[in-house]
Amino acid sequence: TMPSLEALKDSLLVLDLHKSRYLRELDASICNLSNLTHLLLTRCSNLTSLPHSIGNLSNLTEVR
Repeated sequence: TMPSLEALKDSLLVLDLHKSRYLRELDASICNLSNLTHLLLTRCSNLTSLPHSIGNLSNLTEVR
């Protein structure tokens, strides 16, 4: 799993996890990143699902 991103919730715009091949799940704190616009998950081959409330990120324009 990944660490909590709560401390970055107001400032993080892009989260690049490209090639995080050992990542199995995203921390639920990702859903609190209100300014997040880009989430890059390419080649995260062990990632099995996304948190359900990720759809609440109104500024998220790109998920790869």
